[in-house]
Amino acid sequence: MRELFAGGETSLEAARKALDHALGNNSLSGSDGEPIFNSPDEVTLRAPIVPRKFFHAAGFQNVDAIVGHEGR
Repeated sequence: MRELFAGGETSLEAARKALDHALGNNSLSGSDGEPIFNSPDEVTLRAPIVPRKFFHAAGFQNVDAIVGHEGR
C-alpha cells in the first residue's frame, strides 16, 4: 500500500483502470481458476498499513510522575 500511495496519481490511475477492467469482465479468475471477487461474508478486512510509530493516545509522557513507580 505504501508503494501504491508513493506512486502518486500515476499509480492510483493504474489501479482504477485495473479495477474497471476486472469489474467489466465476468469471466476473470485467478491463476488457479479461483474467483477474484468474494462476497463480504467470505472476507475479513484488516488495516492495510502497519504504523511505523506508536503514539500514546492519552498524552501522558511520564506515567511514573502521575501514578508513581509503585502504582503500576
